[in-house]
Amino acid sequence: MRYSVAGALALLGAMAGPAFAQTASPPLGGSPLSTRDSNITAANTRGGTAPRLPNPGLAAEAPVADYLKAARDAVLQGKTGKAQESLEMAQTRALSRSVVVGQSSVPSDSPLVLRITAALQALGNGDRKGAVQIIDAITTP
Repeated sequence: MRYSVAGALALLGAMAGPAFAQTASPPLGGSPLSTRDSNITAANTRGGTAPRLPNPGLAAEAPVADYLKAARDAVLQGKTGKAQESLEMAQTRALSRSVVVGQSSVPSDSPLVLRITAALQALGNGDRKGAVQIIDAITTP
């Protein structure tokens, strides 16, 4: 009897391990995932902590143009959270620059960065058509 109880416990433990491994991990930093754009403008800020946004599904080193295309596609599909994340990643890629020591807090005056900011502002104001038009103006030579 002693061995059968120990064996049963071992079997239960072996079966429970994979089940526990399949549970969803908590969100990073405790932030909930949101599919909607948020915290871009004062009008669409919904709390002190910005929610996590959907990943655009591109490699971190993808070019700005790829992030802009992903943003455009997401806006047209009504996936504004994904569009916001894509625009923010495009902006981050465009901000890769060298600066003089002590000048890192000076905002970039790059026309590309400013136009991506304008697309984000349009998205944050609920102007999806305007966001797409700005993205199109950036990507059309």
